[in-house]
Amino acid sequence: MDWDWYLVLVVVHVMTAIIGIGPAFFAPVLLRSGQPLDQLRHSFRLGAILELFPKIGGTIAVLSGIGLVIAGDYQFKDVWIYASIAIYVIIQILMVGFAAPAQKRVFQWLFNQALEPSSNSVPVEYRELVARIHLIHYVATVFGIILFILMIVKPTF
Repeated sequence: MDWDWYLVLVVVHVMTAIIGIGPAFFAPVLLRSGQPLDQLRHSFRLGAILELFPKIGGTIAVLSGIGLVIAGDYQFKDVWIYASIAIYVIIQILMVGFAAPAQKRVFQWLFNQALEPSSNSVPVEYRELVARIHLIHYVATVFGIILFILMIVKPTF
């Protein structure tokens, strides 16, 4: 096999998409509604670690994808490329614009030192916020699946 720079870029793109974006698919399972306080704390700790993968891997996947389009047989006139970029932007808006502020609010409450250590219940306000975060993650996951399908199938319209 001839390992030229284009093939290396393809491998980087696919691997960063899988490794970088893949953990984001765990968010709807990890931050589900109805968790007791200690389990919710654990979920938020794990979620904070998993967030690093999409931030780094997602950025590399986008940059390598643009490199593939420029260097390959694809052209920016292909509709699937614009659709893929649009879906990626929608996912970022959902996660950065809507989920992150809500997660920050819940995270601050969860790890506030003034919380009763004996209490394991989550107030209604925060249960509703976690439910909203869960829904946003679920919608972003569906968009992520569509994005992967577009990247694999590359439909022509």
